[in-house]
Amino acid sequence: MNGKPATITAAILAATLCAAAPVGAATIDVLGWTSNPAGFSPCLSGCSIGVPFSGNSDLTAATPAGYQGVGFRPGMIFNDATGNPAGAVAASANGLPAHTSLNISFLLAVIDSWDGDTSRGGSNPPDIFNITVDGVSVFARTFDNFDLNDQSASTANLLSFGSNLGFSSWNDSAYDFTGSNALLNIPHTAASVDIRFFASGAGWQGGADESFGLDRLLISVNTSDVPEPGSLALLGFGLAGLALRRRLPG
Repeated sequence: MNGKPATITAAILAATLCAAAPVGAATIDVLGWTSNPAGFSPCLSGCSIGVPFSGNSDLTAATPAGYQGVGFRPGMIFNDATGNPAGAVAASANGLPAHTSLNISFLLAVIDSWDGDTSRGGSNPPDIFNITVDGVSVFARTFDNFDLNDQSASTANLLSFGSNLGFSSWNDSAYDFTGSNALLNIPHTAASVDIRFFASGAGWQGGADESFGLDRLLISVNTSDVPEPGSLALLGFGLAGLALRRRLPG
């Protein structure tokens, strides 16, 4: 009889240890923006999106058919602010759950005469697209609508280049920063977040010459590993089994 209870107890303990192992980190969407219809989807808490007051910046600017043809909705967040750095599109949220990092997903419209790194790609370089999280730069790349070899941004997620997608006589381009192309696992633990999208560079003109648009914006956070929901109950069951083993006659 001495061997059997020990076997049962060991089995319970082994099952308990396996059940208590952490599961993979969860991803929670905290802010999404859709402009057709206009509004937040989702919004976890305290969501806000704003555009600069300068220029013709618009939270729900009409999207030309050319950009709709590569995946943009009929309305986009549009920014043609001037300055260096230019005014930013600001997205914020609060009440975030405990997390270790965040992800930023969006479509990017690079509109009109972006000049890249050098004069080879245009007359007024550089033109830089920037993203900051709580004031810290997480993305700063040049884009060029004349010569892809004259920009620092990757073209792996390029949707369109070398054609007029509908804003003026200049050619435009479009990039997909969604899915695996999103900005992933950016370190962040605060309960609130402020994300800025803006242009900069000595050659940045803004206005009718250069602008950018955003669509399908989604911000999510990655939570820490947590035990399976039933782990604590199983752990209690396992400890009870050990106690029972001690009470059995030797």
